[in-house]
Amino acid sequence: MNSVTETLIRRAACQAASLARQSSRGVYTDRRQHQAAEAAATAVLNSESDAVVCEPKVKTIMDLPGPKGYPVLGNVPEYFKKDNRGQMHEVQRRMHVKYGHIFKEPMGPITNVSISDPRFVEEIFRAEGKYPHRPPYDAWVAYKEMRKRSTGIVSASGEEWRKIRTLLNNCLLRPRQASQYVDDINRISGELTEKLSAIRDQDRADNFVPNMLNIMYSWAIECIGKVLVGERFGCLQVDMPEEMTRFVRSVEQLMYTSHQLMAFSNVHKFLGTKIWRTHVQSWDTVIEITKKILDAKQADIMERVSRGGDITEATVFENMLASENLNMEEVYTNMTELLMSGADSTSNTVSVAMYLLSKHPEVQARLHSEISGLDTDGTGFTMDHLKQMPYTKAVTKEVLRLYPTIPTNARVLTEDTMIGGYLIPKKTIVLLSTFTMCRDPKEFNHPDDFIPERWLRNEIKEFSPFTSLPFGFGARSCVGRRIAETMIYLSIANIIMRYELRPSPRSLTVKPFVRTVLTLGNDLPVEFYDR
Repeated sequence: MNSVTETLIRRAACQAASLARQSSRGVYTDRRQHQAAEAAATAVLNSESDAVVCEPKVKTIMDLPGPKGYPVLGNVPEYFKKDNRGQMHEVQRRMHVKYGHIFKEPMGPITNVSISDPRFVEEIFRAEGKYPHRPPYDAWVAYKEMRKRSTGIVSASGEEWRKIRTLLNNCLLRPRQASQYVDDINRISGELTEKLSAIRDQDRADNFVPNMLNIMYSWAIECIGKVLVGERFGCLQVDMPEEMTRFVRSVEQLMYTSHQLMAFSNVHKFLGTKIWRTHVQSWDTVIEITKKILDAKQADIMERVSRGGDITEATVFENMLASENLNMEEVYTNMTELLMSGADSTSNTVSVAMYLLSKHPEVQARLHSEISGLDTDGTGFTMDHLKQMPYTKAVTKEVLRLYPTIPTNARVLTEDTMIGGYLIPKKTIVLLSTFTMCRDPKEFNHPDDFIPERWLRNEIKEFSPFTSLPFGFGARSCVGRRIAETMIYLSIANIIMRYELRPSPRSLTVKPFVRTVLTLGNDLPVEFYDR
């Protein structure tokens, strides 16, 4: 019997005893210049009452340009103007044009710093310590405090985050772990194409598929559920189980309201606004259904172990169960956060890819040529095939450059830090304006154009790798990156093998907006023609 199985048995015994007791009662950074700037800042700050202060004087956050904002509210109202709602990425872009690559912005009682220079981004990432701090979604924190629930991989920080991250690194970031899910993800992506066909052909005269984002959520949750739990949820069935329909809808609502509650979430909570009530109900539903799925899986595992079975290739869930560092509440929370965040990011990325490919037939033709040229023997794509898809990967990188999943990343400084010649105090929230950097003509030729070729080795322009980091960087980068990339590649490959994508003549407005992630919305002006 291996160690994972033994730990699971011990956990089951501990849970039984507990129940019984209850019932009885950067390469682009000039490091020398950076170090010299820090030394100069320290020298000036340590001088208390010298009659002569040496120049140059250290610049601080107070010296930064930026909007003044309103009393108490700061610059928050700017983001809630009619034309700016959901357009945080564009508002930030305009302010960077006005104030430069680094500026300060009062947001209620705090002052943020926004940067759009990859050199400054590198300075921040290179200076991160053992516990990089990313500001949590305030609405998530408020909900968890109200329901007395633990934080997870997305919402935790410090040592609590570190113990979860260490476990997940071993489960998700090793190439071998990702490769073992290729067949499952490819099979599910093939089923996605069947689902698209079935919906397209339901009493429709054209080749349009409605509610595209909802379908992509279903695909993503099905893939991630298989990776995390080792089970199929039935999300791609013609008649999706009612429980999973509720689950998919609740994940969508949760991510949407999370963005709406980014400012003054405690006020919404206090007033019991409709947005807050929807957020709470969505959380409750997602956790309820996730817990039900995990409890059933755990019962199945323990029944298998009781019959003398062993666990040789544990899923992420089984590894969490086997960890002596996580209690069951933490297991539930982390599995829930992994399901939600993974589904939101991959579904939107593939949706954007379909939209862009429909508008660029020459890119689609080259992509189809690469994919159809692979010898699959009619059995689907494998890990070996993924190694032969450079253009598919270039298309994905270009999609994520134009429409980064998280258009504005963020960090909370854990130490006083020099950024672009300014001394920024610790605990300051620094916004990394990814969308702005990815559309900067100083970084990319024709930055608003869809040109996957720019990512191929023989055609690539030299630019800082810190300009486009769709999965983050360092210890706090996306823990599910390998799985997410595999899902995106295989879904695009299956869709392009099956369909030719063309723009739809329907009058659908496509305007990217932020809903926690950057999205094009539920309906795409795309038609699907069988090849």
